[in-house]
Amino acid sequence: MTRTTRPLVARPLVVVVVALVALGALGACTRRDDGLGVFAGGFDPTRYDGGVLPDAKLDRPLRFDVPPFYADKIAEGAARDLTKYLEDETHLQIALQSPAAYDYAAISDGLAKGDVDVAELSPYQYALVEQRGIAIVPLVASVAHGASSYGSYLVVRQGSAIHSIDDIKGRSIAFVDPLSTSGYLLPALFLQQHGIDLAKDVHVRFAGSHPAALELVKSGAVDVAAVSSDLLIGNAGLAGPLVVIAKAGRMPYDVIVARGDLDAATTALVKRALLRLSIHDERGRAALRAFSSVDGFMPIPPGHYDGVRALAKRARDVALSTSAGQKP
Repeated sequence: MTRTTRPLVARPLVVVVVALVALGALGACTRRDDGLGVFAGGFDPTRYDGGVLPDAKLDRPLRFDVPPFYADKIAEGAARDLTKYLEDETHLQIALQSPAAYDYAAISDGLAKGDVDVAELSPYQYALVEQRGIAIVPLVASVAHGASSYGSYLVVRQGSAIHSIDDIKGRSIAFVDPLSTSGYLLPALFLQQHGIDLAKDVHVRFAGSHPAALELVKSGAVDVAAVSSDLLIGNAGLAGPLVVIAKAGRMPYDVIVARGDLDAATTALVKRALLRLSIHDERGRAALRAFSSVDGFMPIPPGHYDGVRALAKRARDVALSTSAGQKP
């Protein structure tokens, strides 16, 4: 029987502030707006075949972990179509799960122990998992809104007295999580490069997810939020309640990986199923409801995540200072 689980209870949030010197070191690597992650390979999922593959044999459902911003979709039942699609394509039972918000340790340890078979990782999580030496096989890169990369934005409410980052000092800001690429890493670096000391000049909160960060700023609980560009559809623009005050950079969309010791047949079947999945047909559109804004997946181009890898390599020896976090 197919098992689709509801999200686990989120862990207590911990406020992590990266030291000024660390962000300065990262700056040389991440000040890129030159098409990082842009893919021009012309991949067409409607014509992808992948050939005849052997049947895979698992004595349990294949566990597929996805990030927390899919949790509501899973709870609403949108994951049923995705689960059925994957089961039809792979002839395996699929257990789609959404772990605690950006719980890097849970996902990476799960991949290392074999508890998690396939997982979607943010670019930064992907780099950190590689750094830990955990054996993984990158399968596909996500594509959304017709693009292979997305942006990090700083937003405020309509009518706010904050019009640019020059007005941020002394204000409160909601980040997503210390392991979020667009919801923390890039905007934190961006603010530091513009003279904002996160430890002294602003009041930092971690919301745990992009939607939660948006709700904090929309409700007035914080003055500014750092979020993915995908979350701004319907929230910013002529009719939206939010205003973009800065763009903090771009990065590739998430990557889906398999644990390194998953048998080759299973890995190949899952990869083929994902590469066939797209909004170009009705079945694909139904299955992708669980992935929200994702249009489909593509082969990972050479160098696609190199910028994020370099950033993570420079950041790995940074001493982090921590204090008790606040719940949103």
